[in-house]
Amino acid sequence: MKLSLNIMAVMAGLTMVCTAQSSLIPRGSSASLLAAAQASYPTCSLKCMAKAIPTSGCDATDVVCLCTNAELQESITLCAMQSCTVFELLTTKNVTETMCSAPVRDRRKDGEYIGVIGGCVALLAFFGRLLATVLKVRQWGMDDWAMCAVVALATPPTVFSVILANNGLGKDMWTLTADEITNVLFYYVLGECFYLAAMAMTKVTFCLLFLRVFREKPFIYYVWGTLGISVAYGVSFVAATIFQCWPVSYGWHQWDGLHTGTCNNINLQGWLSSILNIVLDVIVIGLPLNKLSKLVMSPTKKITIMFMFLSIIRLHALIQFASTTNITWDYSPAAYWSTLEMHVGIFCGCLPALRPLLNLIMPKLQTTAAVSTQRTAGTTGKRSFMSSKASAPKRNDKGDFIPLDDVDASSTKFLASSHCNAV
Repeated sequence: MKLSLNIMAVMAGLTMVCTAQSSLIPRGSSASLLAAAQASYPTCSLKCMAKAIPTSGCDATDVVCLCTNAELQESITLCAMQSCTVFELLTTKNVTETMCSAPVRDRRKDGEYIGVIGGCVALLAFFGRLLATVLKVRQWGMDDWAMCAVVALATPPTVFSVILANNGLGKDMWTLTADEITNVLFYYVLGECFYLAAMAMTKVTFCLLFLRVFREKPFIYYVWGTLGISVAYGVSFVAATIFQCWPVSYGWHQWDGLHTGTCNNINLQGWLSSILNIVLDVIVIGLPLNKLSKLVMSPTKKITIMFMFLSIIRLHALIQFASTTNITWDYSPAAYWSTLEMHVGIFCGCLPALRPLLNLIMPKLQTTAAVSTQRTAGTTGKRSFMSSKASAPKRNDKGDFIPLDDVDASSTKFLASSHCNAV
C-alpha cells in the first residue's frame, strides 16, 4: 500500500514538470495535441478537467495555458487522486507530459550493456579457470565447486538485465504499461534473491581458497567462522527477500493499489543486507592481508594485490535503498551495479587460478622480459640465467599460490617485481 501511495505522489509533481516545460510546447499544433490527449486521458481525469478548466481562466484549446497554470494542475491532480486508480493516474501523467512536450528519459541500455559485457568478462575468467584445470596446471578444489555455484547464481540476474530493459527498467514508470511495471518488479525481486545468494557464495569461495592455501592455526578457525556466517547471511536474507511480502506475489503487484497484502520494512531490510554484506566483505578481505604482507614482494605489488580484493566492496556505495515514487527509473542504477558487483566477484575470485595458466601460455614472454630486465640493470650473464630460470613455471606447480624459494638477493628482487608469483 505504501508503494501505491508513493506512486500517487507522482501526480503532486505534475504542476512543476509541466510549468518547467512551457518553453518546449509547440504552439502551432494545439488542436492536434488536445485531440490526442482527449482520446488518451482516462475518463476519471477528463471529468476532473471538465470541472477545473472552466474556472481556471484558461481556454480549453490553449495548450500553453493548460500546461503552465499551476492552480489548474493542482486542482486536477487532487481530483484525480480521489477518483482514479494508480494506473489511471500514471496514464494521466504520461498523457499530460506528452501534450506539454516534456522530455522522454531512457537509460535502459545502461543496464543492458553493463549486464551483458560484465557477464561476458566474468564468464571468460571462469572459463580460464576451468581451462587451467583441464590442462592440469592446477588442481581442482572445493573453491572451484563454490565458484561454479557463484556463476550459476549470477547467470539469471545477468539474463534479467536484458529482460528488465526490454520491460522498461530505466524509463519513467508512467510511460510503461501495467504489465511492464509488474514484470519489472517481478524480475527485480527474483534477481535480488539470486544476487544475495551469489554474493554469499562468493565469500564462501574466497574462504575455501584461504583454507586451501593457508593451513596455520588459529587462522583456519577464523576462516571457518567467516564461512559459516556467510552461509547464514545468504540463507537468512534470501528467505527474508522471498517472504518480504505476503502473499509473496504482493511484492510485484502492490504498486497498482488493486491487490491486498502486507510487506515488511523493505528499505530497512535492504540497508541491513547492504551493511552486513560490507562487513563480511571487509572480514574476508582482511583475513589474508597479514599473510600477503609476509610474502617476498615489493610494496607496490602488495598494494596492487590488496586493492584487487578491496575492489569487491567498492560498488556498495552506489546502491541505495530509499523510498521512490518512480520505481522503474530509480531502481535502474541499483540493478546494474548489483549485477556488475557479482561479475567483479567472479573475476576477482578467478584471478588466482589464472596465474598457472598464464605461466603455461607465456613462459617465453616471461623469460624474455626477465632477460631484458637483467640486461637493463647491467647484471651479469649468470644472474640473468638464474632470473630466467626462476621465472619459468615448474612442472609440478599446480597450485593457485606457490611458495617462494630462497634465492640470492638479485633473484629475490626479480621475484618481487614479477606479476604472477603470489597470485
